[in-house]
Amino acid sequence: TKLPVSISDISATYTSSGGSPSEENEEELFKLAAIEARASTAAYMAQYVNQSGASIIYSKLQEHGVTCVNGFSGGAVLPLLDEFHYDHPRHARTGNKAIRWITNSNEGSSGYIAEGYAKSMPIDGEFKPVGVVVATSGPGVTNLITPLQDAMCDGVPMVVLCGQAATTAPSDAFQQAPAVDLCTPCTKWSYQIKSA
Repeated sequence: TKLPVSISDISATYTSSGGSPSEENEEELFKLAAIEARASTAAYMAQYVNQSGASIIYSKLQEHGVTCVNGFSGGAVLPLLDEFHYDHPRHARTGNKAIRWITNSNEGSSGYIAEGYAKSMPIDGEFKPVGVVVATSGPGVTNLITPLQDAMCDGVPMVVLCGQAATTAPSDAFQQAPAVDLCTPCTKWSYQIKSA
């Protein structure tokens, strides 16, 4: 929804008149900024209505030019792996070519192959080079620690997406591991999405 007056309109008025906003006007600017930010966020988020977390992740990979993903399957990432299947309805609906999925012998191999892929991509292309890996929870994450550390030391850009046991599961649940804590020392950013 387009607001009748935007912050840039008001700022331009003050700039052209050479004045600065009074406290009352400044407060009004902050209110307008908050309204405009909420409207902008709502419009951005509207494109994800009725999509699963897996679908959103896949869409973002495509949006950023990812053409190949290495990985190893597991129960915690099956919804995401479904998105890669060449017969998935999303590909016919969007007209986008499916991202190539390569199943490797284990998660460690996936990490090293993604590193090599990132190193071999042209640096001056439309999208920046990156190796992408998908693995499952628990041992899937721990098997990626060495490739992650290697990539960190060599400055190789990688995105690693790992499944995780349910947030409501006890700490000793099947394939539960403190993935964020394990990966923090060997990544630039390690985060767990807790709701989608």
